[in-house]
Amino acid sequence: MTCIYLILRRTTHGDRDSHHGKSELENMCENIELSRVAVVVLSSSYTQKYLHTVELEHLLYSKDISVIQDIVIIMIEELKFKQIPTALHHQIKQDKVYRWEAGKTKQKKFYGDLLRALK
Repeated sequence: MTCIYLILRRTTHGDRDSHHGKSELENMCENIELSRVAVVVLSSSYTQKYLHTVELEHLLYSKDISVIQDIVIIMIEELKFKQIPTALHHQIKQDKVYRWEAGKTKQKKFYGDLLRALK
């Protein structure tokens, strides 16, 4: 799983933007709280790390209290519903997810949709 936080027009990502001496959880929460939009990239390995569940819950909470504007979900492979974290079931049921698919036409549409979501 990858989660990218967009801070105005700057992206932050994991180890590159973490502060040494702080825990992974502290760094994650700080980066989320500084963000405007979070991009969550779902894959089959998403739920393998407990911190990803905590991260997702903090993202949803941050959106609920208007700390961040939006969460953009990208699915890079077809997943069974039970593989998707429960916290995202509502967005998935409402088809609020961008799906990466092979093929130039589908990829062009994907990029266009994603750019509109990030504006």
